[in-house]
Amino acid sequence: MSSGEALNDLGAVISQLREENAQMQSEIDSLRGAVTYQDSVLRQLAVTAGVAMRPLGTPIP
Repeated sequence: MSSGEALNDLGAVISQLREENAQMQSEIDSLRGAVTYQDSVLRQLAVTAGVAMRPLGTPIP
């Protein structure tokens, strides 16, 4: 395999990794939105039921 072919292969792999990274970032963003929505629903239910919840960002012991 020549150096040129190796560089082309490397470029293709890097391009594929970038595409996969973009897809994963999109999925992460979508999951963050879902978690935020679920957290909002849970907090609204807790307020309605009069149940106290930990403040956001409080670590679980």
